[in-house]
Amino acid sequence: MSETEFDMKRADEISNYERIMKISATTADSKHKAAAEGYFLSSRAPFGYRKGKPGDPDTEDSRILIIDEPAATAVRSCFRWYASGEWTCEMIARALNDQGFITTMGKPFTRGTISQMLSNQTYLGKIVYRNIEVYEGKHPAIIDQDLWNRANHIE
Repeated sequence: MSETEFDMKRADEISNYERIMKISATTADSKHKAAAEGYFLSSRAPFGYRKGKPGDPDTEDSRILIIDEPAATAVRSCFRWYASGEWTCEMIARALNDQGFITTMGKPFTRGTISQMLSNQTYLGKIVYRNIEVYEGKHPAIIDQDLWNRANHIE
């Protein structure tokens, strides 16, 4: 390969890299803006919610979460049980599994999935962006701040 061909190839690589970085930055800015506006960005709704879809009477916007009442009732119970101090995450997982509930991934609940649920601010009606910034969501809360604080041992 000649020096000129090498230089041209290198220039193309740099150009492609710059284009990719610009697209990445634009995408990140768009996601941040959507989160700040209260839209849910993840591909899978948390247990207790479902995503809107075309023709849905509640919302056609898949970025807005809708309460799935049977599962939301179970979520409220999980928070109350754990806040009582008498239940462990393992006990709660067993109770949900015994009631026939499964995670949004289609698997049985575990101590870990319950622990994640109990620390998920989405249930407060919030949107958490990159585990750093918290915004008011367009979706309704399933639990109130007091219950979330008690379950997370915050006074």
